[in-house]
Amino acid sequence: MLDKGYVQKANVKESTFYSLDGREIVAIARRKGNLFKMMLRREEETSLMVQSIKVWHERLAHQNLKYVRDILKRKGIKYVDDWNNYVWTGCSYGKQHRSSHPNNPKTAQQPLGLVHVDTGEMNIRSLGGSKYWLMLKDDFTHYRTCYYMKTSR
Repeated sequence: MLDKGYVQKANVKESTFYSLDGREIVAIARRKGNLFKMMLRREEETSLMVQSIKVWHERLAHQNLKYVRDILKRKGIKYVDDWNNYVWTGCSYGKQHRSSHPNNPKTAQQPLGLVHVDTGEMNIRSLGGSKYWLMLKDDFTHYRTCYYMKTSR
């Protein structure tokens, strides 16, 4: 690190590397036994920065404004309250009620009245040599069975 022009300040417990101007910390090495363990990733606590309440509304999964203000106040996080009765279109769409899925009129009224069939090919042959499968499902009883076949005919 010193060969690249960084400035180092060290004591018994840790060594800190700064940028060329000495203002920005590039890396910290903490002592563990006889070795210094390098921590190259800086941890920035961006949540401690003063943010708009709109940003916090987005970060907290679009919770309502009263909840966002309450949680920020309880955690002691400073924020700029610039809401001004703004209506989020995305939140409005998400809170609308949806109608339920319509019932399917094509349901069976008796066993074997409607049978669903599906076939497919397996990637690897089974121990018995089968390569294809045939699935049959009765719509009324929900009974299903699977047959394995060596050929597709």
